[in-house]
Order: sequence, then C-alpha cells, then structure tokens
Amino acid sequence: MINKDNLPQKDPFVPPFENGAYIGEVTETHHLIFNKFSVCERHVIIITKDFEKQIDPLNIDDFKASAMVMASMKAFMFFNSGYNSGASIMHKHMQVIPYESMKADGESTFVPVEQAALKYIQEENIEADTFCLPQFYKFKHLFHKIDQELVKATYDSEDGADELSEHLEAAYWTCLKKLGNEEHNIEQSYSLLVFKNFLFVALRRVEAVKDQNMTVTVNSLGFAGTHAVKREEDLMLLSKHSPVGILELVSTPTADY
Repeated sequence: MINKDNLPQKDPFVPPFENGAYIGEVTETHHLIFNKFSVCERHVIIITKDFEKQIDPLNIDDFKASAMVMASMKAFMFFNSGYNSGASIMHKHMQVIPYESMKADGESTFVPVEQAALKYIQEENIEADTFCLPQFYKFKHLFHKIDQELVKATYDSEDGADELSEHLEAAYWTCLKKLGNEEHNIEQSYSLLVFKNFLFVALRRVEAVKDQNMTVTVNSLGFAGTHAVKREEDLMLLSKHSPVGILELVSTPTADY
C-alpha cells in the first residue's frame, strides 16, 4: 500500500506472490499477475520486476509490456500516478482490462469515453493529434490519437510492440507537456488510460469526493466511464453530482490554466 507515514509495509508486487496470482513474464522487465481486487473478469496487473515508484514517469519498457498485453487480450490499460489519482500501491504497475470484460463486443464496441471521443473527432472532423472532449471542458485533460497501423502491426505480431511503445511514450510526454507537467512533477497526480484508438491523460487534485458519510473514490477507470462505490449510500453522492460531475470535482480545473 502507499505509505504516507514511512512505516514499513510488505510490497505485494515482490515475489513470492500469493497462490494463484502469478501469470507469467511479459518481458525482461515486467511480470503479469491477476488483480486480487479485480473489478471484472480477467483484470490483470503489469508490474516492474525491479522496484520503481508509482510516481515515476512511465518509460519505453512500461509501454512495451502494456502494448503486448493489450494486444494479446484485446484490452485497454490504465495507470494511476500519485497519491491523488487513486493509486494504492507504491510499486509501479499498470492495470489492464479486456474490452469484453467490460461487456463490450470485442473490437466493434468501446468503453464509453472512447466511444464519445471517436464520435466527436468524426463529427467535428478533428485532424490534430491531440484534442479535448467538450464533455470534459471543466478540467485539464487531453486525448492523443494512436497510429492505427502500429496497433494493427502489434495485434498481428509481437514484434510490432517496439514501434507502438515508442509511439505511446511520445504521445504520453506530449500530453504531459501540453498539460503543464513538462518536467513530470511528482507532486502532480494524473490519471492515464490507453485505449486502442487514444491515449488519455487527466490531471488530478484529489483522490475522492466526500460529503458527510458518503465517499466516491476515483481512479483512472472512472475516466473510462466506470465509477465503483463500496456502499449503497455512496450512490447518493454519485447521483447528486453525476458521473461527469464527480470527475470535475477530483480533477484539476481548467480555470488554473
């Protein structure tokens, strides 16, 4: 768990893993394990073999391992960076969920935010590589288009992951720099999602929305269009603000530009 008090705690991403957790080696730098607290079927985690902090920037090795797993599982990836992003473990890890596990139909259906972004760029004829979604205008975020030829090459052959990972890393840094985090300020939390069509980044200011005894905690999956609550009464807070309203409350407002 992320330890804000510097107290010693066991790292669950260091071998030996719990029984049944370990899936296998993805690359020379990353392992793949099942998520103990999965939100759906086949929810897996890509972890660095050597310890790296969750607040460290993603690198080419992280994106290569992610690209390989995403292609093999027909999945999308998300990464919670920093204390205010919903991250709960300090050891660097990316989470991957197959589209079909989110009740999407393989490649023909997308998670809600990806569907909205595709519709927007098609209807508005957006040619730029980066763009903002009008529905998210109140908070700092960016979408970056992903080269579909590189995606196809990775789906067809593991060798394609090298070029795709370079493309994703460049898109990642482009978004961070445009959002004002050019030097990767570790104090600035953010949520990252990598879909088949887009890379998405949103800057964060808090981890959760709280009101009296109600709490809605938001990690990167919330920006995909999925909010998870632990108790029935927390649904009242979600209903009060709306799903997008919750995202606005946990993200850095555009007024800060």
